[in-house]
Amino acid sequence: MTHEESWNAFIDELRAYVQEHHHFPNKHTNLLSKVKYTRKKINDGTLEEWKKEQFLEVADMRDMEEHCGGRRKECLEI
Repeated sequence: MTHEESWNAFIDELRAYVQEHHHFPNKHTNLLSKVKYTRKKINDGTLEEWKKEQFLEVADMRDMEEHCGGRRKECLEI
């Protein structure tokens, strides 16, 4: 599998996860490890632009109002 094929498989898997759960994975999984590594590459400025655009497109699909990690009182009232 080439790097591009591997990237496309990761993005497809992440997109499917976000569509089902409306957020990125929050458990210790390979998918979470890849998300964290991709964020690190973005912050370092070393990720290719087309990959960054695809990742941010999937990140924008998340529902940021639904999941708050239980830190806000409003989350417990729902």
